[in-house]
Parts: sequence; C-alpha cells; structure tokens
Amino acid sequence: MLEPNGWPESDEDTFYDRAQQYNRVLHQFTDVMDACRHQQVEVFDGGVWTGGAANAANGALGQTSAK
Repeated sequence: MLEPNGWPESDEDTFYDRAQQYNRVLHQFTDVMDACRHQQVEVFDGGVWTGGAANAANGALGQTSAK
C-alpha cells in the first residue's frame, strides 16, 4: 500500500493540489484570526472601549473566536 503505485486508481497530483488548497485556506484563516485578535487587544485591553457593554462584547468575541 505504501509502495509507489500502491493505489493505482488514485491520482496523487489531485491529492497534492487539494492539500495545497487547504494550506492556502488555513493561512488565510490564520491571517484573519490574527488580525481579529490584534484588534480585540487594542480595543478592549487598550482602554478604547470600557464598561459593561465592552466586557459583554469582548466575552462574545472570545466565545465566537474559540469555536
């Protein structure tokens, strides 16, 4: 099974291309999450927005990003 041509009906190029696509999506997702976390720190930890509503929004953002 692990030898070359062990799965002759499988196109390894297709698997490689799909892995590259998943890798690109992962990098895009990571970039968005990093930007979100950066903004969260600036807004909520930097004192831009404070108080009860800020705490609720920060908590909701934290729960959403943890999913």
